[in-house]
Amino acid sequence: MVAGPLLRKILDVTAGRILAQRALREPMRGIGWRPRAAGWFTREVAPGFLGVVAVGSASAHSMPGTARITLHVGVRDEVVEPLASQLCGLTDSGYQQRTATVGIGYLLPDSSWREWEITSHNAGPLAHDLASLIPAHAEPYLRRLASDHAALLDAATSSPSSSQMIGVCRGAVLLARYSGRDHAIVFLRDRMAGLGTRTDAAAELERQAAVRVSEWLTAA
Repeated sequence: MVAGPLLRKILDVTAGRILAQRALREPMRGIGWRPRAAGWFTREVAPGFLGVVAVGSASAHSMPGTARITLHVGVRDEVVEPLASQLCGLTDSGYQQRTATVGIGYLLPDSSWREWEITSHNAGPLAHDLASLIPAHAEPYLRRLASDHAALLDAATSSPSSSQMIGVCRGAVLLARYSGRDHAIVFLRDRMAGLGTRTDAAAELERQAAVRVSEWLTAA
């Protein structure tokens, strides 16, 4: 059974997150972004590229029912992601699986991590302010990633998931698609060399994925 204080903290976190998700639905819809699962919004930014905005929240230092929130901005390459999942032996999670993602604060002029405190009193105005950042800062960035393959690869390798098994498959597929098979092979070789003598489960999963990707590259 969850202890009383811990249960209250969980409920407080959930309440703050739900407040943010609900407040953003209409402002995001108003600028052409489709509400999806709680706190997720999508819009096509170029043929074959889906823009994704997701609400992130934390309430450890917030008053009950409030939250400190941010927006995670990402793009999904609709050709790369299904193939990367297949090669990694994973289920493609659709719009929730993004090729590259970044906190919106890094797209603003001061380029730093940003969070905003949301409460029942400021939820409406704050949601409109946050939504206004999307066409001004997020959409130009996403369109650039969709048209500049070098920028897309750089963003993908800088994203948090790049260090996971999917990062092996995604990086190789991106390079094979946009730069050629030889570049993908070099990427895999360097990635495996970087694992060194590691024998942990994550390293072994990366090696297994690299074998599958190598076989795909050979057969391509």
